[in-house]
Amino acid sequence: ATSAYDRYKLMQKAANLIRERADSIARIMTQEQGKPLAEAKGE
Repeated sequence: ATSAYDRYKLMQKAANLIRERADSIARIMTQEQGKPLAEAKGE
């Protein structure tokens, strides 16, 4: 089993990666879903 602290660290790392790649993720969402870029960045 994974400890609560290890889960916390994993989630923290995932959140940091999402923040770092937010622009790229938003562009992909725009291409795949047709969302306006500003709306995709808001998600």
